Amino acid sequence: MYLYDRMSLVVGQMKGLSYMQYLEYQMAVSTFLRIQAFNTSIKTQRLAGNTSVSYYVFQSQVEELQFKQGRILLLQNDPTNASTYTPVEKV
Repeated sequence: MYLYDRMSLVVGQMKGLSYMQYLEYQMAVSTFLRIQAFNTSIKTQRLAGNTSVSYYVFQSQVEELQFKQGRILLLQNDPTNASTYTPVEKV
């Protein structure tokens, strides 16, 4: 499932959100999926022997909170894919 599809699935199924809540949740889910994809790529490279690459470093506390909020939203609204939302274990 593509990033946009998963984001639409999760945020789109939430009822009774104001437009501002919808945008906030959409940003949170997007942030989680973006960083998760980046770290997954880095882990793959590191397991292949390339130790010169680094995992994602949060740009701010706000971004870190969005990451955590996005993960929670995904876990609550898409529990069948819960293992997908475990943050990448750094090697």
